[in-house]
Amino acid sequence: MSNPRRSGWRLINGFWQGEASLATLNEPGFYDPEIVFFADELDRYTDTPEFSMIAPDGTTFVTRFASAELNYMTRWILYNGDQQVAAFALPATCRPEGFLAAQRNGTLLQLEPQQTRTFTVTTGIV
Repeated sequence: MSNPRRSGWRLINGFWQGEASLATLNEPGFYDPEIVFFADELDRYTDTPEFSMIAPDGTTFVTRFASAELNYMTRWILYNGDQQVAAFALPATCRPEGFLAAQRNGTLLQLEPQQTRTFTVTTGIV
């Protein structure tokens, strides 16, 4: 009997070697364990990052934001018996690595009492 985790790792290794693609999420074993991608310093590439994902029925989901406000993005994909996640674009001010990592990387934002900060994110179906 084959080990599904081992075949999942083969698929992941195939991705890193350019033999597999994430253009279509059609290999459930590829996403268990989860795959998480980080996009850093998006302002180096565009003022307005836009990410989209097309569902099997043709519905297109979009997420758009200003890199001056949210300069990082996480993509989280997971498929197992308990959970199915296709978080294709989670905008952020830093990587989700915790307080000390954000402080060390210079991406930590701190607000004074009563201070506010606004971020604009457009999400929807097109």
